[in-house]
Amino acid sequence: MVACAAASTADRPRSGSTPDGGATTSEFRLKAELALASLLGRPLDAAFLRYSTQLAPDETADQALDRLTVFAQTLEPELREALPF
Repeated sequence: MVACAAASTADRPRSGSTPDGGATTSEFRLKAELALASLLGRPLDAAFLRYSTQLAPDETADQALDRLTVFAQTLEPELREALPF
């Protein structure tokens, strides 16, 4: 499984994906940042994408992860355009 999380405060530039301007693959980190932003009264938009795939009969987990990573990287520019933050 490859997880990709993105969040952005409403008053920050669109180029950032998390409140600190980056992206994270940690669902826990995203939730912690959402909770902190809420406690501090900062508006926050977020998106969490989880990719999963089945293993082909002759495929290793590392090969599947590589395949899924290429898919996620290919999709990322389209997602950044589509997300409102």
